[in-house]
Amino acid sequence: MSQPLFVYGTLMDGDMRRAVLGRETALFRAEAPGFRTVFFPGRVYPALIATEGASAVGFLLDGLTSGDFDALDRYEEDEYERRPIEVLEGTHRLLAQTYWPLASIPADSLPWMLEDWQRNHKVRALVEAFEVHSR
Repeated sequence: MSQPLFVYGTLMDGDMRRAVLGRETALFRAEAPGFRTVFFPGRVYPALIATEGASAVGFLLDGLTSGDFDALDRYEEDEYERRPIEVLEGTHRLLAQTYWPLASIPADSLPWMLEDWQRNHKVRALVEAFEVHSR
């Protein structure tokens, strides 16, 4: 059984998860202590950066298959790599995979908010995700 995946950005949106994976997955609220979610430089989507005292909110996706991870890797492209991170699900600490930015992210990067992305960028992102998934 594979580790769950901690998602902290666009994949927190149910429509985007279904567009990328072609189905819904088991989902649990979680957070990554010691990290915060900020804008990836020059992009409309987020990245995690280490920040003492912060905690990035997200979800754990469980029950993912190797095919799911292939689809997720295509979605995240070459700007991220999957790596383990310690997260909290309630009071339970566990290791999960997450997509970590490969670019250097400045410490003063602006916070990224799911609601802003949904309002301003979701429709275009869904069209692009469906195009990639249908290839």
